[in-house]
Amino acid sequence: MKCFWWSALIFIAGCSSPYQFSNDIGSFGTGADAVSSAYITGYRNLANDHQTYQALIFADTSAKIKLADSCAPGQVGALPCDFMINRQGEPQPSPPDPAVETNRKGTLDALKVLTDYAHALQAVTNAADRAAFNSAAARLNASVTALGKAAGPQGAAASAAFSAGFNIFAWVFGQALDQQRFDTLKQAVNLAAGPEQLVAPGQWVCPEHSFCPVRSVASGLEILLGLVSQARQQVLYDTTKELIKPLGPGYKNYMPRLATANQTKALLAQLEQAKPSQVTDALVKAHNALRDAVNDPEQSFSNFATEVGQFAGLAEALKNALTTPAKTPPTTPGS
Repeated sequence: MKCFWWSALIFIAGCSSPYQFSNDIGSFGTGADAVSSAYITGYRNLANDHQTYQALIFADTSAKIKLADSCAPGQVGALPCDFMINRQGEPQPSPPDPAVETNRKGTLDALKVLTDYAHALQAVTNAADRAAFNSAAARLNASVTALGKAAGPQGAAASAAFSAGFNIFAWVFGQALDQQRFDTLKQAVNLAAGPEQLVAPGQWVCPEHSFCPVRSVASGLEILLGLVSQARQQVLYDTTKELIKPLGPGYKNYMPRLATANQTKALLAQLEQAKPSQVTDALVKAHNALRDAVNDPEQSFSNFATEVGQFAGLAEALKNALTTPAKTPPTTPGS
């Protein structure tokens, strides 16, 4: 029997539907996209912040500059290819943390795995016919397998076992399409969450020696997003200090420079408040709530809606902070 008259929080015997999850799974996907955008644009803004700070120092000191030796073709040096102050013993503007660059590819890979999984959940939930479902189920299969591999060797083994049995589950059972969509969603979410346990109100942990792919990927992203955020905070802090250093009586560009300092200080405060750890923690909680909801919709659906709303809001705040560019300061000498 097909569930054409499903209503929220009611299950007909032997018939389940993913329709009620559509909007909130969409919000989960929006949150994942916001996390990805936060990193990608934040990384680009970090490079711009460094160049802005560097140009400010050069302009303030009328520094004689040179091109770093590491810029020469075929040269690999400790310093990045950049301009440097060409005076013996003169301190150089600090470059961004090299760990940001070292971990860039891994971060982009992890973000792709997360967003592919979130979008595949949406595709299965919204599949309107058999062809759309077959395509969405294959996409979800691939995304959960990739999620497992990204979680490490144990995850790779478990995801391979999942992939081997997924097609049988999805296509052989001859269920009504609506029931298949729900069962496919349920199986994938349970594997991606793993045996996460609630040990205290709001505190989830993955048991030792267990496999929790979403938590594993989120934990890595917490560190990597934190590197970009902290690096931007440091260079914006240094820029703010440099902006206000010459201000005083007789400084001709006093108000424009002060306005730039205020904008830079405000962005620094925004970054300090938008903590990546809060976002990735909310991501795990939202996904665990989704797992509980697909296993027991009548009791747990409202909690999923609450948790995914919290995740989406925090992810948007992080995106807004990391994607906001710093204002270019006036570089005309002020006195």
